[in-house]
Amino acid sequence: MYSLLIADDEIISRLGISNLLDWEAEGFQLIDSVENGELALEILREQPVDLVLTDVKMPLMTGIELISKARSEGINSQFIVLSSYDDYSFVREALKMGALDYILKLDLNKEHMQSVLQKAREQIEQNSSGDRSQPLDRQTLNSARRDFLKQLFYGKVSFDEHLADRLNHLQLSLPHHNFVTLMFRIENLPSTAGEGGIRRVIEEVLEEYEYAYICGTGFNELCILYNLAGKEELDLFKCIERLAKRVIFLMKQYFNQSAVLYISDIKGSIEEIPESYQQVNQAYSYKNVFSSESILFYKEIMERRSDRAPVLLESFVGRFEKAIQKDQPEELNQIFKEILEYTDTTRYIELGQISSFVFSLTYVIRQYEEDAGIQIKLWENEEEQFNALQSIRGKEDFTTFLTGVRAGLEEALAGRNDNHIIRSVKKYLNDHYTEGVVLKDVADYFGLTHTYLSMLFRKETGVTLKDYLIGLKIEKTKELLRKTNLQIAEISKEIGYDNEHYFSRIFKQKTGMTPTAYRNSGSL
Repeated sequence: MYSLLIADDEIISRLGISNLLDWEAEGFQLIDSVENGELALEILREQPVDLVLTDVKMPLMTGIELISKARSEGINSQFIVLSSYDDYSFVREALKMGALDYILKLDLNKEHMQSVLQKAREQIEQNSSGDRSQPLDRQTLNSARRDFLKQLFYGKVSFDEHLADRLNHLQLSLPHHNFVTLMFRIENLPSTAGEGGIRRVIEEVLEEYEYAYICGTGFNELCILYNLAGKEELDLFKCIERLAKRVIFLMKQYFNQSAVLYISDIKGSIEEIPESYQQVNQAYSYKNVFSSESILFYKEIMERRSDRAPVLLESFVGRFEKAIQKDQPEELNQIFKEILEYTDTTRYIELGQISSFVFSLTYVIRQYEEDAGIQIKLWENEEEQFNALQSIRGKEDFTTFLTGVRAGLEEALAGRNDNHIIRSVKKYLNDHYTEGVVLKDVADYFGLTHTYLSMLFRKETGVTLKDYLIGLKIEKTKELLRKTNLQIAEISKEIGYDNEHYFSRIFKQKTGMTPTAYRNSGSL
């Protein structure tokens, strides 16, 4: 049984990963789950850990810093990094430091994790790669070549005087000065084929193309390195497009897969191959989920990004938060209508943009549940929520998500009553009573008239808005008088009164003694 440690600052992510698998059935014992690199490093110093799943971005100590410090201290744990769609520069740095692999959080699921764990087990068990000076049999040669290509894409290959010998040993010929990377991901892996089966079919086809090689670079991710002859850019792109179309045809014919190929710029040297891999990953993260195109060039995607409509989904989040806090169902309905219309009519929305919007919207809803004391039943538990959010991959998924959230909100708010408004007003006053609150501004904030809010507040609480606000200030004053040595004038300003004498008069009216007398009395 191997030991496993998870480090991720996002609680939903930690819970999702912790509950994703029966870890012991996979041969791993989950010893702990922590929220930053410092805590993870403390554990690694105290006990040996075989495998660490770490986010690349965390407070106090990032995943990269964790790997660096662990290596400098002689800690031999294997590391797999977890990343968001725009973290490739961090991922690359982690891989250079010796991380075993990386997982995009957007692609994380049970099958993905099982595949990565298999690689981790093999690496943990393997203490050495054998004597490279001996000739390799064909199976070993292909495996070693794929591993070399993967390290080449990751930027972990040294471009030194030994590189030519390594290429020769692996029978890997790259004679030309034009390099391009083609990447595609298998969204629904056929159970009868698997990633290896798909790779082997494409390998056979690549034998028809001089100097084209394929390897796995991530979970269900395959990359082709194509080394081309020629000088005319148009001719080069025609060759690249011809190969891409062949792969797309094979994926459809043999595996019923609608593959989308992401293609880097043409690079002029082997040293630029890691950059080409970075480009195809960026192209994937920026992909237009509403597009039906099967061949996407990095250069074209970047040009489209600069030309896209300025309206962003995130702009709806602020409006949504205000509407739900103010209990405005008509405004909420209008917001959902506009989002659905935008989704239906826009020609360009990136997957990363959708993911960011979805998580922001979910966070606002959870905060509202906590503040309002109600439950909006969208998912049974956090694990179901995590899986639902991770499954959004395109326009149809996104529309289904929006429709479900809209229905859940309508159901939760259908039984609301005036008590909810009063709870919201109380929370607002509790948060802002030191800021010189004007009661008319409170009414305006909640979209109500001052007269109606005052009447409703007194009906529900038995006190006026003014008396409630004064009560908050008095209680805070008592606390400051008991627990601090602040001057009365300082306390007056602290709770929102500029006039010390007026403040003292109000305090005496409500408590029967002056602030000084209250402090001297030692009242509790």
